[in-house]
Amino acid sequence: MLAEWIKSLDKKTSERTDEDLEIIYKKLKTFKLFRRVHPSVIQQLCFVAIIEHIEKGVVLYKQGDEALNWYSLIYGSLDVQITHTGKRKDIVTVCTLGSGTAFGECVLNDGHHSASVISNEPCTLLRVPKQSFQDIWQKSSHYMEEIITSPFSLNELNNNEQQSTTITTTSNKTINQSIGEKSTQDQPSSNQLIMMNKDDHHYHYQQNDETNEQNIKGEEIQMSENEIKLMHAGWIIRLRIQQTASHLIRDRKHPSTTEIFDNCFIGSELTDWIINVTMTSSRIKVRSRKQAESIYQVLFENKIIYTVYPLEESNSFTDRYVFYRFCFDDLNDEKSQTLVNLFQQNVPIDENRIADYLYENLTFLLQLAPEATLRQILRKPPENRTEDDIDIVYEEIMNIKAFSHLSNTVKKELSAVIAFESIEKKSTTLFKQGDRGTCWYIILRGSVNVVIASKGIVCTLHEGDDFGKLALVNEAPRAATIITNESDCQFLRVDKVHFDRILKDNEASIVRLKECGKEVLILQKMSMKQHSKKNSVVDNTNTTVNNEPTNFKYMVMAGTPEKVIDYLLETRMNNNNFEEQFNKESLFEDFLLTFPIFITWKHMTNSLLRHYKIDEMNFRQMEDYIVDNKKRVARFTLLWFKISADAFLNCKTITIFLDELIDLMEKDNLKHDNHFETELTSLKNIKETKENYNLNLEMRGTIVYKADNSNSVRRMSNINEALFAKSPDETDKIFKLTAIKEFDEIICRLYCADHTYTTLKTTMDTRAEIIRNQAAEKLNLDNSVDYTLVELKSDNERYIFNETELNIATTLSLNGRIFISHKDHLDALTTLPEQEGTTIGSIFKLESFSSQEIAYFLTNQTWKLFFNIHPYEFIYLVFGRHNFNDITANLDLCRRNFNELQYWAITEVLLEKSLSRRVQILKKLIKIAGYCKEYKNLNSFFAIIIGLSNVAISRLTQTWEKLHNKVKRIFTQYESLIDSSRNYRRYRLLLSKFDPPLVPFVPLLIKDMTILHEGNKTFVDQGLVNFEKMHLLAQTLRMIQDCKSGSFQIQSPATLSMKKMNFPNVLQEYFDQIKVIDNQKRLMQLSYCLEHRKL
Repeated sequence: MLAEWIKSLDKKTSERTDEDLEIIYKKLKTFKLFRRVHPSVIQQLCFVAIIEHIEKGVVLYKQGDEALNWYSLIYGSLDVQITHTGKRKDIVTVCTLGSGTAFGECVLNDGHHSASVISNEPCTLLRVPKQSFQDIWQKSSHYMEEIITSPFSLNELNNNEQQSTTITTTSNKTINQSIGEKSTQDQPSSNQLIMMNKDDHHYHYQQNDETNEQNIKGEEIQMSENEIKLMHAGWIIRLRIQQTASHLIRDRKHPSTTEIFDNCFIGSELTDWIINVTMTSSRIKVRSRKQAESIYQVLFENKIIYTVYPLEESNSFTDRYVFYRFCFDDLNDEKSQTLVNLFQQNVPIDENRIADYLYENLTFLLQLAPEATLRQILRKPPENRTEDDIDIVYEEIMNIKAFSHLSNTVKKELSAVIAFESIEKKSTTLFKQGDRGTCWYIILRGSVNVVIASKGIVCTLHEGDDFGKLALVNEAPRAATIITNESDCQFLRVDKVHFDRILKDNEASIVRLKECGKEVLILQKMSMKQHSKKNSVVDNTNTTVNNEPTNFKYMVMAGTPEKVIDYLLETRMNNNNFEEQFNKESLFEDFLLTFPIFITWKHMTNSLLRHYKIDEMNFRQMEDYIVDNKKRVARFTLLWFKISADAFLNCKTITIFLDELIDLMEKDNLKHDNHFETELTSLKNIKETKENYNLNLEMRGTIVYKADNSNSVRRMSNINEALFAKSPDETDKIFKLTAIKEFDEIICRLYCADHTYTTLKTTMDTRAEIIRNQAAEKLNLDNSVDYTLVELKSDNERYIFNETELNIATTLSLNGRIFISHKDHLDALTTLPEQEGTTIGSIFKLESFSSQEIAYFLTNQTWKLFFNIHPYEFIYLVFGRHNFNDITANLDLCRRNFNELQYWAITEVLLEKSLSRRVQILKKLIKIAGYCKEYKNLNSFFAIIIGLSNVAISRLTQTWEKLHNKVKRIFTQYESLIDSSRNYRRYRLLLSKFDPPLVPFVPLLIKDMTILHEGNKTFVDQGLVNFEKMHLLAQTLRMIQDCKSGSFQIQSPATLSMKKMNFPNVLQEYFDQIKVIDNQKRLMQLSYCLEHRKL
C-alpha cells in the first residue's frame, strides 16, 4: 500500500489537485530537511518536485556530468565518490549521504558535478528539475539557506561571516505593539512574554528606563532564541527560590577554606527544593534526584549556573555538597544583568503567575534534560562511566543509523568509550584533506560541508550522517576537508585507538561450534563488566588465567533451534538457583518469547522429551548425569510456564506434553529414590492450573461476535462473570477469559460484485479458504470458477486474503467489506454506499458527560483490549498471519479501537458546520486526550492527537484561530510527542516516566517490530537462527509484558454522581454505534467545504 503523499507525488505535476498539494505539503513539513524552511518554499516545491525510487547500485550522476536536477534524499543512503585520474581503480568514497540530505546545488550556476553519487541501498528521492529550481531560487533565495549551501568553493566558504541573533534595547512602546493587545480570556505564557518583535532571526528587547537605556545604548548581545528561553527558565527558577526558600541562596563558607563565597547555593539542597516544590503539583513532578540533577545540568552546560567551589567539580552539576551560583547573581556579568532588567519589566511579579511560569519552564527543561545528561556522560573519561551511564549511551546509539550495521556487542563496547565534541563557530575545520585519520565522527546536531581541493563543496552532511570512518578502516589519508556549515555543531567521536580495538578484536572473540563440518552455534565472548539483562543475550562463565579467576560470558549470536535448546538446558538449568540466574540475564526469556518464529510448539516439546529420555538413547551415562538432565527438562518447563502462561494454558500440544512428561517422571521418581519429588510437585501444579483453566473455559462457553454492518466488531453474547470469583485478585482472571479464543464465533457478511450478500457464522480459526467455499456454496456460485476473497476499502483499495489466513473479519479496516470475486474481475468491484461513512456528527450525544468521564471510560475499555493481547500475536502479525496457525483477533480489536478513535475525532470536527461548535468540539477532544494521558492510556491519547493532526483538520485556520491560546499551547505540546525524529525519542522519554501498568502506543510497537524484522535476516549463514534479531524483538515483547504488570486501577472522576453510575453502559452503547469516515479524499472534501483553500 502506497502512502497518500507518494501517490500524490507520483502524479504528473500538471495533474496534481489542491488536495494532492495539501497532502504533499503536510508530509514534507515533517521531514528533517524542511522543518526550518519557510512555508512558501515548501509550497513551491510541492508543485514541481518529482519522486524517484531507485535500487541499490544505481548511479545518480557521474563526476563531470552537467547538473540537471536538485535532489533531496528522503529514505536510504548514497555514496559520494571522486576520482582524480578518471580510472575506476582510483575511485575514493568521500562520504555517505543519509536521509534528510540535500545535494545538487550546482544547478544554480549551470555547473557540472564535482563527484559521482551512487546508491548503496534502495532509496527514495525528491528531484527538482534545473529550471524549476532556478525559478524558486530567484523568487525565494533568502528563505532557502537551510537547504542550499550558497558558497561553491573553499575560499568563499572561509570568507563567510557567522550569523547570529541580536538583542538590542529601545522603548517600551514597541514591546506592547509587538506583543499585541491581549484578549481578556488569554493569559500569555512566560515565553510569550519574553519573545518580542520577531523579525526573521532578530529579537528586539526594549525597555522604558532612560538610565538603563543610556547605559546599554549601542550595546549588542548576541544570543539565539533557545539561549534566551534557557536564560529565562533559569531566572524563573531563581525567582521562585527567592519566593519560597530564600535562605538557599546566601553567602557561604566551605569547611575546607576560610574564604566566603557570595550568593551561592548547594547542589544537594537545590535538588531537595525542586523535588519538594513539584511534589504537590498536578502539572509536573520531578520524581527522582537523578531527574532533578538532569534539569540543573541543562542550566549548567549553558552557563546559567556555574561551580564556585570546589573548582574540581566544575565539569557538571552534581547532587552533592558543592557551591554553585546563578549567573544573574554575578554583578560583573553584563549580559545577565541586562536580561534580568528586561525579564523584570516583561514578566509580572505575581506569586501565583510565577508558580505557573515555573511549571511551564520546568516542562521545557525536562524536554532538554535527557540530551544534557547524555552529553554529560559522553564528556566523562571512559574509566569514570558507570554501568547506568553506558546503558544510557547504548540506548541512544541504538537509534542512530550510522551504528545500525554493527552488532549489539560492538555497540555496547562503543558506548563505554564514545566521546562528545562540539564546535561553536561556523566555518571551523575539523580536519583537512590529506590529514592522517584519527577519529570517526557522527553528527548529533548541525551540518558540515565536505570540501575537496579544486572542486569546492561536493555535499553537505546533516544530523545522523557520519564521516571519517574510511580513513581509519583503510589506514589512508583523509579524502576531503570537513568544515562546519553552521554554529553549535555537535558530534559523537570514536578515537582510532578504540575503533581498532573494538572492531578488530570483535572477530577474535567469536567462538564457532561445528558438527559434521557444519556450524551449529556461534557465541561471542564478553567480559562480565558489560553484563546486563536488558541488553545482553549471554552465558556467564568463570575461568582461570595465570591462576587468577576471570569472569566472562558468551553472547549467543546464532544457532540451530535444537542446538540452542541443548545449550539452554546445559548452561541454564544445571542447579537449584536457575530462577536467580534467569533474573540476571535474558537468553532464556528471549528464546521463549520468540521461538514461534523459528520452531513449532510440537518441535519444541519433542526436543524436550528427547532430552528427557537420554537414558533410553545412551545406556552408558552415569546415574547422576541422567537425573540432572531430566531435572533440567522439568526446570525448563517451569520457567516456560512462568514466562508465557497464557499461551502455555491455551496450547493443546502442551496438554499432551505435560501428561507424557509427568507420566515419565512418576516412573523415574520410583526408579531413582524420589529424586524428582520437588519437580514432580511443581509440574502437577501446572497441570492442575491448566485443568482449572480449561474448566473455566467450558463454563465460559463460546462468545459470539458480530462484524456484519457497522464500524465496530461487537460482542453479541456475554460470559457469566458471576461464575468466577470477583475479588480484586481474580479480576485479571476474568479479563483473560474475555479474550477472544480460537473457538469463539463471528458473524460477518460477504458481498458479490452486484452488492448482494450472504451472512456466515464461523469460528475465529476458520481459514479464508473454507470461508470462501462456504460463501460460494450459499451464493450458488459456479464451483468451476476460481474465486478469491478480497477486502474492498472505502477508498477502493483492494487487499486479497491469503487462503491460510485466520480471523479475517477482525482484520478489516473500519469501513472495509469482504467481497468474493473472480480473480480476474477485481477491478469491477465497487464500494457500498454505507462505506462512505456517516453524514451527521454524533458527539452532541455526549454533552452530559465531562471530558474526564469519557477518558475514564475509554481508558478502561482500551486497557481490557490491550490486556487480552498475547505478545505472540505481535509476532504473527509482523511475520505474516498466513505463516502461523494462530489467531490475532485480540490485537486486531485493539488496533481497530485506535483507528476508530482517530477517525471519530476527525469525523466529528469536519461534520460540524458551525464554527463556534466546531471550536468547542476541538477543545473537548483535546481535553479528553489530556485525561487519557493522565490515566496512562497512551494509545487513546495518540489516537485522538493523530486524528486532530490530520491535514483535513490542521488546515482549518479559522477554527484553530478561535481556539483559546492555552488550549492551542497544550495541543502543540501533545503533538510534539508524536514527533518521529530520533526514533520517536520524545514519546519514548514520556513512556519511561510512567510506571506500569499502562497502555502503550500500540501502532508504534508494531512499527518497531516490523522495522526490526525487515531490517534483519531471521536466518543467517547455513540456516542458523539470527539470535541478535530475536533479542531485539524480545525487548519489545518484554516491554509489552511489563506494561501489563500490576493491577490496573484508576480513580473514577469526582464528577460522577449516583445518577451517572450506569454511564459505562451509555458510553459503551454510543461507541458501539459510532460511524466514521476513513476515506481521506472525502475528509479533504469536507474540509474544503468548511474553509476554502487559500490561493
